[in-house]
Amino acid sequence: MADYFRAQTEGVDKNMKTRYEDMGDGSHALVMSVDGSDVGLVAGTEVQIVDAAGNLADVDSIVGAFHTIDVLHHEIHQGTAFFVSFKTVDATPLADNATLIFALTTGAKAIHVISTGMIGGDGEKEVLEGATISGGTATTVYNRNRTSLTATTVTVVRDPTVSAVGTLIGNQFIPGGTGGQTLGGTSGPRNEWVFKSSAVYAIRMTNRSGQVQPASLAIEWYEED
Repeated sequence: MADYFRAQTEGVDKNMKTRYEDMGDGSHALVMSVDGSDVGLVAGTEVQIVDAAGNLADVDSIVGAFHTIDVLHHEIHQGTAFFVSFKTVDATPLADNATLIFALTTGAKAIHVISTGMIGGDGEKEVLEGATISGGTATTVYNRNRTSLTATTVTVVRDPTVSAVGTLIGNQFIPGGTGGQTLGGTSGPRNEWVFKSSAVYAIRMTNRSGQVQPASLAIEWYEED
């Protein structure tokens, strides 16, 4: 029994067709397509989604729902997600009005960035595009998939001298209290920035609490193909 096509006559162009694949047992099953490639079929009462290699998608055994993960999680699995972080030494917290800075010089790829700053009191976090920097401490970038050998295209230094801020594209207050009323605060945006390729960005966090405070700054990103 050969595969056949059934013309659609209700609400669609009659030239559009739905493919039903021969299942080899006297029945036919609906085949779905994504970007022109067959990716799934109906077998009995169960929908099975398969890739071009015939691998089945993973579904929940009770309700039959597809397992999905968010984009960043997927990029980690792909080995294209990276991470840098720094925490002040316990004996040397961040002085009032002092800064923690990570400067990122991007390579040929645009990168999708999320940063998280934490401080023991009030603070301020800025995102600077096109900053002019010098010096700083070279910082190791870690691939978040520790089984991957893929290296980042981004160069990172910590606490460089910023001689020109470029364009201030993000400025956030971190509420954490001042004086004896400090409770600490966190700044971690829900949505990412997309940084341009071949550019310099600085993410700077400043202690505004009026006294020394422990602080940390972490940057995570994934790189476009």
